[in-house]
Amino acid sequence: MAPEDPLTARVMSRFAQAKGAGEALGGLVRVELDGTGEDVRFVIDPKAMRRASEDIAEALGQAYRAARAEVQLALAETRQDPFEALGGMGETLRELDTTAMRRLSELTSIAENLANRTDRL
Repeated sequence: MAPEDPLTARVMSRFAQAKGAGEALGGLVRVELDGTGEDVRFVIDPKAMRRASEDIAEALGQAYRAARAEVQLALAETRQDPFEALGGMGETLRELDTTAMRRLSELTSIAENLANRTDRL
């Protein structure tokens, strides 16, 4: 089911485009996945079947973790400024954030000055 919200659809599209692959047991076990976790592919070379089931299970875990790390890296590289993702409302939020940070800095300075004066009493 496709998301109705355009922002959610855009985010899900970015996650779907992020791909990763990982291998283990010298390439006998391979996992491919996308950022949504819905497109997952496990490939086990028939030669791997000569190994103990515990070894294959461990190799699947290793390959999955390597693939997931690639996906996370791909998503980090394409990360968008969160304000940009909000479209026209983003600039307004950015201005509010800047104003709030400036006011917080001013209030911190005032509190420090009051603390210094109190210490002198």
